[in-house]
Amino acid sequence: MKRYWILFAISLVGGLYTALAAQHLWNWFVARPLNASLTYWEAYGITLLIGLLFSREGEQWADDARWEAADVMMHAAVPHGLRDYVESELMGVKAGVDVSMAFLVFNKAAGNSVTLAIGWAIHSFLM
Repeated sequence: MKRYWILFAISLVGGLYTALAAQHLWNWFVARPLNASLTYWEAYGITLLIGLLFSREGEQWADDARWEAADVMMHAAVPHGLRDYVESELMGVKAGVDVSMAFLVFNKAAGNSVTLAIGWAIHSFLM
């Protein structure tokens, strides 16, 4: 359960940072031509809206169901003497998934930072 709260907190911080990047990029490049600046919370709301419209969470639920089915099949097929070994190996796979998730979060933050830096450079030096 603690793991899910940590993932929730990381997702929230990532979403707030994405909103900050969206706000700055909007105000640098769209506000003047359209005469429509954007506050931070408006940018956060827009990122939430875009997330809802382009979300692929349904696929995640289907993947979870497949993993649960695979877990049931594994318990039915693996002899009792090998279950501890198989479960310990699967825990290693789970740790690898946690590392992959951390890498994805880092990638998103780095991508937002690079986009923001490029936008700042264009806004500061070319406009």
